[in-house]
Order: sequence, then structure tokens, then C-alpha cells
Amino acid sequence: GLESVVLPTAVKESLSSIVQYTKAQSVLFGKWGFDKMHRSTSGISALFTGLPGTGKSMAAEAIGFDLRRPLLFVNVAQVVSMWAGETGKNIEAAFADAKKMDAVLVFDEAEGLFGSRSESSEDCSRHDNMNVGLLLQYIENHPGVVIVITNMKN
Repeated sequence: GLESVVLPTAVKESLSSIVQYTKAQSVLFGKWGFDKMHRSTSGISALFTGLPGTGKSMAAEAIGFDLRRPLLFVNVAQVVSMWAGETGKNIEAAFADAKKMDAVLVFDEAEGLFGSRSESSEDCSRHDNMNVGLLLQYIENHPGVVIVITNMKN
């Protein structure tokens, strides 16, 4: 788990807060009624950035271990499709699978999914923008843990 991962104290505390919050959800949203005072989603998302080999995937695995939940690694190359509408379907399927499995959902090499939103009116850019928006909506509304991993800083 996280106790075995060597990290700066501040980073380890941030990762521990993901685990602690997720474990406390049933009390916060069930017994204490926070679900009546806050928006309906109770999930948590995290963005891990850093150079290759710095332990981003290992940190995700440690979170899954501490939560006693499986990890569902999403291969971005298999999600992104050249066919209009297929990427959205693949994104939806990944979130449905994670919810069904009660898994920690991990998008590795996510820069391939997010890319950048552009102002271009070309059909490809329009579909890319829609896919980014769809992905962000699913992340925001997912009741579980979503970790997005990228080697990019910006």
C-alpha cells in the first residue's frame, strides 16, 4: 500500500486523503446525510503527472491496494477511435465496467485522450472536443475513484 511507496510527505498525504475520503464515503453520504446537502456525485478524481518511471502507476496501484479494490487500467490506444462516436462509446463502457467492478479506474497515458481543446471548426477537432467534454463529464459524475495519469506537465 501507500506506506510502502517512497514519496515526499506532502504527496503521500494527498494520496492518503484519497484513500481516507473513499473509505469514509458510506458514513459521510449515508449516515451523515451529506448526499442531501451536496451534489449527487461522491466520487473522487486525481491527476498524476510526472516523467516516465517516477511511480505514477505504482501510486495508483497502492491506492487500489489500500482500498481493497481492483484497478481497471484503460488503454488509451484502445479507447480512441477514428470513427465518429466510437470513442464516446468506449469511454462510456470503461466507466460502466469500473462501476460494475467497484474498481479504481485508471486512464494511463491520458494525453492521448485529452489532447487539447481547440477553437478549430474542423470535424476532427469538433469530435475531439466533444470526447474531451464527455470524458470530463463522466469523471465528474463517477461515484468511484478515477485516476488520470500523464507524462505531460501542462
